[in-house]
Amino acid sequence: MVTLSTAPQAPRSPSGIISPLYQPPKSGTACHQFLNRVNAKYGLSLASYDSLYRWSTTSIGDFWETVWEETQIIGHMGNHVVDRDATPSDNPVWFADARLNWAENMLRCRSHTRIALIQATEPIHDHLAPPLRSCSYGELYESVKHLVSALLLGGFKSGDRAASYSSNCIENVVACLATTALGGIWVSAAADFGPEGVLERFQQVQPTFIFAVDAVVYNAKVHDHTGKVTSLLSSLNDVSALKPKVIIIHTIPNPHPEARNGWKNDWVSWEDFIKSGQEARLGHDDTGEIKWARQSFDHPLWVLFSSGTTGR
Repeated sequence: MVTLSTAPQAPRSPSGIISPLYQPPKSGTACHQFLNRVNAKYGLSLASYDSLYRWSTTSIGDFWETVWEETQIIGHMGNHVVDRDATPSDNPVWFADARLNWAENMLRCRSHTRIALIQATEPIHDHLAPPLRSCSYGELYESVKHLVSALLLGGFKSGDRAASYSSNCIENVVACLATTALGGIWVSAAADFGPEGVLERFQQVQPTFIFAVDAVVYNAKVHDHTGKVTSLLSSLNDVSALKPKVIIIHTIPNPHPEARNGWKNDWVSWEDFIKSGQEARLGHDDTGEIKWARQSFDHPLWVLFSSGTTGR
């Protein structure tokens, strides 16, 4: 028998009205600190979240300028925020003078003790407890730095597209950050997509690099992914003169990962590609700081496709 009365009950006031389970303090929260900053900067006396919200909708430029400052965005904001007389339908320009890089802001933490990413892999019949993979913020930054160097060595430049035909993995995040660190545009398609659907997306954006996993796990079985990658590249070759460089990410536990079954001769492993960047030492200064490509505020970051926007 299931006892339903064990669930926690919300406290009631003497009048019988249910009281909130939790009420945040009226001071000390990030929102309250932001409200105090707004009051001090603009000589206001806002006293509640509602008053702050109403001010944000009538003083849009001042609000977003203060958000930039409060969140400590790395980059140059400039003097322009937005045309105060514009309406949403005008699609006005925002931060016209700004120069910033998204990846630089994402990688501001360089701690080697704080965990940035944890990756879990679905169990398979002969590997029922695959270990979790993780990397610290410091390790993430180093990986991005080496991949930036490898991309530059391969001729990648600002405005180029790098595409992923992969499952969720740490390497995928590294590739996205390295692409955007250089001012490139990131494109992603899930590994469970068929090659025909991925072709409809990739032929529109013409990627110069494609990152792909060698296999995926589904329903406790390992499914080879290299055949789908081969099919995609063959079709892409029929509709485009561009020959993207292919980087293969090994993600599934395999007693013989060096076998590389189904690989083409010009495909490069993730490990070898990272090593080439580590040896080339491109794209960063003597202190190890990446030479971020700071772009305009409206510079494209990535291309996202919904199921109905393949262009067909």
